Amino acid sequence: RTPAKLRPFPQVSGMRRGTVPTLRELGISKPKQKLNLPDGRVAKGGEEAALSYLRRHAATVLPDQLAPWFSLGCLSLRESYWRVKKAMHKQAATFYDELLWRDFYRYSVSLNSSQ
Repeated sequence: RTPAKLRPFPQVSGMRRGTVPTLRELGISKPKQKLNLPDGRVAKGGEEAALSYLRRHAATVLPDQLAPWFSLGCLSLRESYWRVKKAMHKQAATFYDELLWRDFYRYSVSLNSSQ
């Protein structure tokens, strides 16, 4: 159900209209969330870190290795596919198939979820 009215944006003293406040300015401490890679390493979050990882591993990367960034919206599936396709050529079909299965699985789970 859609709310009739949204709560106003929090007022931050000294903030100009049109600027995006930092977490500190909003009184929120930095999140402690970790991005765990399938090989056990902890990844840095954010788009820059995701793109850096993708540049270094584009010829050998699999979607499950990018899953932490996909799940948080830091990395575009479309951009990842085209970067991998450029680096892998024919093997990009496997990457594409795995992306499709990933989304099919997420969709299936969402349909059958009790939440």
